[in-house]
Amino acid sequence: MFRQLRRKFIGLSMLSVLIVLTLIMGAVNLINYRSMTKSADQKLALLAGQGGRFGSKPPEDKPPGDFDAETPFSSRYFSVSLSADNQVTASDTDHIAAINAEQAASYAQKLALGGLPRQGYLGRYRYLLQEKSADQGKSKSDSQSQDKEAGSSDTTARTYYFLDTQPQMQSFYSFLYGSLAAGAGGLLFVFLLLLPASRRAVGPIVESYSKQRQFITDANHELKTPLAVLAANNEVIEMDYGTSEWTVSNHRQIDRLNALVEKLVLLSRMEEEGPRLTIEKVDFSQMVLEAAESFDAPARTRGRSLTISVAPSISLECDPASMQQLLSLLLDNALKYSDQGGSIEVTLASTAKGKLLTIRNTVDSIPQGDLSRLFERFYRLDSSRNSKTGGYGIGLAVAKAIVKTHKGKITATSPDGKSVIFTVLLP
Repeated sequence: MFRQLRRKFIGLSMLSVLIVLTLIMGAVNLINYRSMTKSADQKLALLAGQGGRFGSKPPEDKPPGDFDAETPFSSRYFSVSLSADNQVTASDTDHIAAINAEQAASYAQKLALGGLPRQGYLGRYRYLLQEKSADQGKSKSDSQSQDKEAGSSDTTARTYYFLDTQPQMQSFYSFLYGSLAAGAGGLLFVFLLLLPASRRAVGPIVESYSKQRQFITDANHELKTPLAVLAANNEVIEMDYGTSEWTVSNHRQIDRLNALVEKLVLLSRMEEEGPRLTIEKVDFSQMVLEAAESFDAPARTRGRSLTISVAPSISLECDPASMQQLLSLLLDNALKYSDQGGSIEVTLASTAKGKLLTIRNTVDSIPQGDLSRLFERFYRLDSSRNSKTGGYGIGLAVAKAIVKTHKGKITATSPDGKSVIFTVLLP
């Protein structure tokens, strides 16, 4: 119990920190990437506007934000002009040493023939396409275009401008890897802090749970004796004065209290860490069939119809006693809370995920949708109805504990507000 709560506390805390760090690091690196790309695009637009060269000084009309007197000498760029039939008509590689004319031509032709966007990255280079009408001799800069095709016509020549962004990319990736390392270090630091903090955080919960469990155990011992005395006294009264409505009522209330105490003790034991189970391979189909058939007569007596649909030869590795109790609890719950003249359906099938047990019963009225709160201790949708049926809100909590110890899953839903479907999936 203690270790399980600690693991959940640490897991949820680590997940929260991871989400926050991921959002922060993602936002910072995205801004960094966009800033790098924007700076490169501004320089390419300037190159296109000045015929493929920066010149010896910054332009007077709104130069890029990071453009200064050193930019023309620190930037590495080249350009290639292509004719309408993708033949190289001119190239300029004077401002880059890593690329020769043949390589520059291959880059441009790759973009022209590959149908790539007019603006983007090609390896370490950021590129920009500028089209020029051969008939009119007019330039059309596409530095801000978002067109995804590099389309050309018979009257259009093209010039590709390339800017080497390797220094900026190295800086970007260095920051990215550094932020990832810092995030991982932060997660490790938080984890080390949570190890001692989790003990203090879950300590009061574990202590309260232990006291509750001890109270249930003590109450079991303290209540058994007076209940046994009351039952014996009631029998003596019946022997001396005969059976009456009062003695019958006493028997009924004593039985209810005994059943309540037994369920509380069972629930306490099932929720203990490492419950004792005797795992055996059983014929689950036969077990479900026998359990359902045992409720057929009580269902008819109360005016309910019982439909059983069980696939044959489904085996299950489980604790037989616990599984029989699970079936009894679910069927008893369906019988108690089904409406007059209603129906109960029991279905068992084998699926790819496991053995699927479904128990459906009609009701007068119930909230539509998820009904997971039904598995909480002492939770009752209608306290007056529970008093009439003898329910305390313990049975379904016990059922959930049994399923959990078998590493299964149990759910309760109402698709229409007029029926309840309990679904048990066992591995």
